[in-house]
Amino acid sequence: MRSGLKPAIFCLAFFLCTPAFSGVYFDFALGGAYTRPSELTINQLGEESIYIENARFETQPLTNPVYYAWRLGFTPLGQVWEVELVHHKLYLINKHPDIDQFSVSHGFNLLGLNRVWPGSVLDWRLGMGLVLAHPESEIRGQVYDENHGILDHGFHWVGTNIQAAVGRRFPLRYRNLYAFTEGKLTWASVKLPVSNGEAVMDVVAGHVLFGLGYHLR
Repeated sequence: MRSGLKPAIFCLAFFLCTPAFSGVYFDFALGGAYTRPSELTINQLGEESIYIENARFETQPLTNPVYYAWRLGFTPLGQVWEVELVHHKLYLINKHPDIDQFSVSHGFNLLGLNRVWPGSVLDWRLGMGLVLAHPESEIRGQVYDENHGILDHGFHWVGTNIQAAVGRRFPLRYRNLYAFTEGKLTWASVKLPVSNGEAVMDVVAGHVLFGLGYHLR
């Protein structure tokens, strides 16, 4: 979870100290996602490839670390833009006999930049960015060493993502505070490291978010 909060703190400090940006707001949400079954290929050095035609994944949104999302919005020159992180999670259900464990539970993090078109009723979003993932796996008895990656904490830049979303805000009685709900469709193309190899797949998911936001200025 700390991996998602550090970028949020940096972005918040940057935009609050930059007079050229106005209409700054911060959103935080909980929710869940359904991941569409997809092809999963695992290649390991000196081994035959493992192929699952319809790999199915659970999200387990309430299992620690929980599913969550945050974003920081700003309005330069009358346009609305956002930096967003969605802490998605993946747990493989239909395992191959050679797979003891395959998950991305500490974050299949979708980090990107969104363009927002606010409406009188609904807000529309399109975004794109990178995937920062923390894979955990044991394949053919070989456990992936989670001490590798960024700052030796097991996080890796593994691919790219795009998203489309629609949501609605609900003003609350307390000034500058609002609630919101949102539906989101995401697609990511990734290569996840495993012991002596990599796992290749596309991840298409539908998300539902419920959260609170606050207009900072």
